[in-house]
Amino acid sequence: MSTLAAASIGVVLVYSATRYEAATYFGVSPHYFVVRQAAYVVVGIVVMVVLAALDYRWLEHASAVLYVATILALLATFAVGQSTLGATRWIQLDPPYSPSSRSTCSCPSVWEHT
Repeated sequence: MSTLAAASIGVVLVYSATRYEAATYFGVSPHYFVVRQAAYVVVGIVVMVVLAALDYRWLEHASAVLYVATILALLATFAVGQSTLGATRWIQLDPPYSPSSRSTCSCPSVWEHT
């Protein structure tokens, strides 16, 4: 319930912060950003419900594969990563991809089973 409250407050804050700028600076409807944020909230809720219904123990078997994929993605950052302010953290995709964010999920699952 608190997740829904936080998401709802976020949608209201996005609307109050962007309604003027959307029309003035971007030339789109004042509701453009709030509709977009609400769509992300709906997608997030659907993903949350689906993941809550799944049996999480399958990750135990997939943890080694996820770990190898994470290491390969981190190494790929050196080859094709975009350097910003002296640091290479992102792989330029649309949207940009940060391999280190995947490691926060896959590494603990591997460490748990070693």
